[in-house]
Amino acid sequence: MDEAEAENDEVADDEDEGDTEGWTREDDSANDERKRWGNFLDAEPVWLFKKNIEVDESQDAAGFFFEVCKSWFDMDFLRQMADRMQECGRAKGQCWAAWRVTTEDLLQWIGVWYYFLAFPQPGDRRSYFAGPCSRRFGPRHLIEEWLRRANNGDNKGVKWFENMESVFTLLTPQPYHTP
Repeated sequence: MDEAEAENDEVADDEDEGDTEGWTREDDSANDERKRWGNFLDAEPVWLFKKNIEVDESQDAAGFFFEVCKSWFDMDFLRQMADRMQECGRAKGQCWAAWRVTTEDLLQWIGVWYYFLAFPQPGDRRSYFAGPCSRRFGPRHLIEEWLRRANNGDNKGVKWFENMESVFTLLTPQPYHTP
């Protein structure tokens, strides 16, 4: 046996025994660190938000969850995008003079696109607004009903979706200027 093998055997022996100096064995403790540090007394989860969210006590859980999800987006960007879509619609002529796009409208429109991605089906987009599927299984497409539940206008249907699609505009990035 040469010196390198002898040295490796010594290292392996040390690892088997382990360096336990300063360690105390606690077989009776649970693995839950919350109990160890007293955090188990906190019954409510701690929510960490990117921004401060004003919580309305009368708000239901879905509304609160929606506010949390909105905190993950750059709402200033979406607000500017909604304003630009409103301008594009009103520029189409007199028939569009009352066209209004809010940030909530834009979020709902994006949500409908997410729904399309989650539940693909044959046919065009209008088929999603046609009502429940005639089949005995699969999603029941009640998009108009769900859009109406947001209390953000009652005329949200296929025509609204197509109008939003026709005025969709991405903001052009502004060049960065250094002073």
